[in-house]
This record gives sequence, structure tokens and C-alpha cells, in this order.
Amino acid sequence: MPQFTSPRPSTGTALRKPRNPWVAPSQMRKAGAHRAAHARQAARIELAQTLRELWSPPRHD
Repeated sequence: MPQFTSPRPSTGTALRKPRNPWVAPSQMRKAGAHRAAHARQAARIELAQTLRELWSPPRHD
């Protein structure tokens, strides 16, 4: 078994092979632009902003 006793030649940089074939494509993916909020969510946010503008904390004079 002399062929297994010598060290393997180095190729410089060793590339790591992912075990899962879907790993490499998923790591290259970029996130897309977010969509606008739905109507109900937008209405709730608008109502919260309006109430925040109208409400003033009580004064302790």
C-alpha cells in the first residue's frame, strides 16, 4: 500500500464543499424590496400616529 503513505499534494486554497446542494445558491440570494403595508395595517399605524399627536401627558404643576 505505498500509494497511501505519501502525503497528498496541496492545491493552494482548499474550497469547502457544502453538504447540502441548496446551501450555496441560498447564500448568494439577495433580499428583495419590501412591499407597502396592507390597508388595515396602514390604517392602524395612521390612527396610532394621530392619537400620539393629539394626546398630551398630564401636567404636574
